[in-house]
Amino acid sequence: FSPRVFLPKSFGDRSKLSRQIHRHFTAPFGNAGEREGALAFARSLLNDQEWFQILWERRGVLAQLPTLLIWGMKDTFARPEYLQKFAAGFPNNQIIRLESAGHFPQEEEPEQVAAAIKGWMNYFSA
Repeated sequence: FSPRVFLPKSFGDRSKLSRQIHRHFTAPFGNAGEREGALAFARSLLNDQEWFQILWERRGVLAQLPTLLIWGMKDTFARPEYLQKFAAGFPNNQIIRLESAGHFPQEEEPEQVAAAIKGWMNYFSA
């Protein structure tokens, strides 16, 4: 399980995955031992759906809080249908859809992400 393989697949626009960004994300996983945590996380995503469902069913404690959802619409891992699920589960939401971004919208569209967070935060501090 190598982030070097999965990282390029997670970008909606691979031209935005510079060598520097690629190294930034893959450096902590330089050898098989360092990738054990990432592998355990991937296995958990696949094998712990019952636990995730329990967490989802308990979301009522937080469901009405204001929620900002920033979503890369070309995310191949957390596809757009998951955005619909989160939007329905947290109805007091603001959604920012980044049409050309993938799993790391903060890397692909940093100005838009920063502006969205700043605007959202300013709304609540006013």
